[in-house]
Amino acid sequence: MNNDLHTNDYIDSVKKIRDIMFGDLEKTLSLAKTSNGAPNFLLALALCCYTEYWGQFLIGKKNRFHGYSRKCFNEFFKRLGPRYYYLIRYNHNKYDYIKCDHNIYSDIRCGLAHSYMIDENAKIVIEGDGDCGIKYDSTTRRYTFIINKYFEDFKIAVNNFIYGLESGNEDLSKFRDVIESKPMLI
Repeated sequence: MNNDLHTNDYIDSVKKIRDIMFGDLEKTLSLAKTSNGAPNFLLALALCCYTEYWGQFLIGKKNRFHGYSRKCFNEFFKRLGPRYYYLIRYNHNKYDYIKCDHNIYSDIRCGLAHSYMIDENAKIVIEGDGDCGIKYDSTTRRYTFIINKYFEDFKIAVNNFIYGLESGNEDLSKFRDVIESKPMLI
């Protein structure tokens, strides 16, 4: 582990952020077991925003450019697992060269954040089958956002990232570049 006191403080701070995010999502998901149900849209939006948040630590602040938010989202989204990587890799957008008929960042993340809906035919569910929290059916051009699966994969990716910071397997310079400009949670 890096012995730099500030780095340790920053890692502790980001662990607190992780705990807040996970705790809030878990509390909200617990509403699914009540008669009112859980707010599927809100959970999907939070997960997408949190994905982008963690991605900034992979990119660094000094590398801001047009498309920075997309890059942050995509970089961390790929860490959720091989099926997520596949969805991003086979996007049709100006940052990738393989053409297909969907764009995860634009359709899902931006749709939820800016249009208050996924920008294609879609449904958001709490539970579902499969090895990926987002499914895309190219025949029907329909997305299915599976909250529990996405959250499960998201937690693993965040914990792996933090472990990588602690073990020296992640780029501490990009992490510090971003975290030093933010207030620390104590």
